[in-house]
Amino acid sequence: ALVPLVSLLPLESFELGPADAAGLDAVAFADRCKARGNMLFKLRDFAAALEFYRMGLRALRDDAPLAEGSRCVVVPAGNGRPQSLRSAMVLTRQGDRCEVLYE
Repeated sequence: ALVPLVSLLPLESFELGPADAAGLDAVAFADRCKARGNMLFKLRDFAAALEFYRMGLRALRDDAPLAEGSRCVVVPAGNGRPQSLRSAMVLTRQGDRCEVLYE
Protein backbone atom coordinates (compact mmCIF):
# COMPACT_ATOMS: atom_id res chain seq x y z
CA ALA A 1 0.00 0.00 0.00
CA LEU A 2 1.20 3.49 -0.77
CA VAL A 3 0.44 5.86 2.13
CA PRO A 4 1.39 9.46 2.85
CA LEU A 5 4.53 9.86 4.93
CA VAL A 6 2.62 11.96 7.49
CA SER A 7 0.50 8.85 8.24
CA LEU A 8 3.51 6.89 9.51
CA LEU A 9 4.86 6.82 13.05
CA PRO A 10 7.99 4.94 14.10
CA LEU A 11 7.61 2.25 16.74
CA GLU A 12 8.44 3.20 20.31
CA SER A 13 11.73 1.66 21.50
CA PHE A 14 9.91 -0.69 23.90
CA GLU A 15 7.84 -2.10 21.00
CA LEU A 16 10.91 -3.41 19.17
CA GLY A 17 11.58 -6.38 21.44
CA PRO A 18 9.90 -8.66 23.93
CA ALA A 19 8.62 -7.18 27.18
CA ASP A 20 11.44 -7.39 29.72
CA ALA A 21 10.37 -8.16 33.29
CA ALA A 22 13.91 -8.94 34.51
CA GLY A 23 14.43 -7.64 38.02
CA LEU A 24 10.83 -6.46 38.42
CA ASP A 25 8.14 -7.88 40.65
CA ALA A 26 4.66 -8.38 39.19
CA VAL A 27 3.32 -5.03 40.41
CA ALA A 28 6.27 -3.06 39.01
CA PHE A 29 6.02 -4.92 35.69
CA ALA A 30 2.27 -4.25 35.54
CA ASP A 31 2.90 -0.55 36.23
CA ARG A 32 5.44 -0.47 33.39
CA CYS A 33 2.96 -2.18 31.05
CA LYS A 34 0.24 0.28 32.04
CA ALA A 35 2.51 3.29 31.37
CA ARG A 36 3.49 1.89 27.98
CA GLY A 37 -0.14 1.09 27.18
CA ASN A 38 -1.12 4.64 28.09
CA MET A 39 1.58 6.03 25.78
CA LEU A 40 0.35 3.88 22.90
CA PHE A 41 -3.27 4.80 23.63
CA LYS A 42 -2.38 8.50 23.36
CA LEU A 43 -0.79 7.72 19.99
CA ARG A 44 -4.12 6.10 19.01
CA ASP A 45 -2.53 2.65 18.63
CA PHE A 46 -5.38 0.99 20.49
CA ALA A 47 -4.54 -2.63 19.61
CA ALA A 48 -0.96 -2.31 20.86
CA ALA A 49 -2.13 -0.45 23.99
CA LEU A 50 -4.60 -3.22 24.76
CA GLU A 51 -1.86 -5.83 24.45
CA PHE A 52 0.29 -4.00 27.02
CA TYR A 53 -2.69 -3.66 29.37
CA ARG A 54 -3.34 -7.40 29.03
CA MET A 55 0.33 -8.21 29.71
CA GLY A 56 0.15 -6.19 32.94
CA LEU A 57 -3.06 -7.89 34.03
CA ARG A 58 -1.60 -11.34 33.33
CA ALA A 59 1.46 -10.51 35.42
CA LEU A 60 -0.73 -9.44 38.32
CA ARG A 61 -2.96 -12.48 38.02
CA ASP A 62 -0.11 -14.95 37.74
CA ASP A 63 2.51 -13.51 40.07
CA ALA A 64 1.16 -10.93 42.48
CA PRO A 65 0.13 -12.15 45.92
CA LEU A 66 -3.53 -11.70 46.81
CA ALA A 67 -3.61 -11.25 50.55
CA GLU A 68 -6.39 -9.80 52.64
CA GLY A 69 -6.63 -6.08 51.92
CA SER A 70 -5.09 -6.40 48.43
CA ARG A 71 -6.72 -4.49 45.59
CA CYS A 72 -7.47 -6.56 42.52
CA VAL A 73 -9.36 -6.75 39.24
CA VAL A 74 -12.14 -9.33 38.96
CA VAL A 75 -12.37 -10.94 35.52
CA PRO A 76 -15.86 -12.46 35.18
CA ALA A 77 -16.12 -16.08 34.08
CA GLY A 78 -16.77 -16.21 30.35
CA ASN A 79 -20.20 -17.16 29.11
CA GLY A 80 -19.72 -16.09 25.50
CA ARG A 81 -20.70 -12.47 26.12
CA PRO A 82 -18.32 -9.56 26.71
CA GLN A 83 -18.03 -8.79 30.41
CA SER A 84 -16.67 -5.78 32.27
CA LEU A 85 -13.68 -5.96 34.58
CA ARG A 86 -14.44 -4.79 38.12
CA SER A 87 -12.12 -3.36 40.77
CA ALA A 88 -12.32 -4.93 44.19
CA MET A 89 -10.52 -5.49 47.48
CA VAL A 90 -9.82 -8.97 48.88
CA LEU A 91 -11.58 -9.44 52.22
CA THR A 92 -10.67 -13.08 52.87
CA ARG A 93 -8.83 -15.83 51.02
CA GLN A 94 -9.79 -19.46 51.38
CA GLY A 95 -7.81 -21.85 49.20
CA ASP A 96 -8.48 -21.02 45.57
CA ARG A 97 -11.38 -18.63 46.30
CA CYS A 98 -11.53 -15.06 47.64
CA GLU A 99 -14.31 -13.01 49.15
CA VAL A 100 -14.11 -9.53 47.63
CA LEU A 101 -15.69 -6.14 48.17
CA TYR A 102 -16.38 -4.40 44.87
CA GLU A 103 -15.29 -0.77 44.62
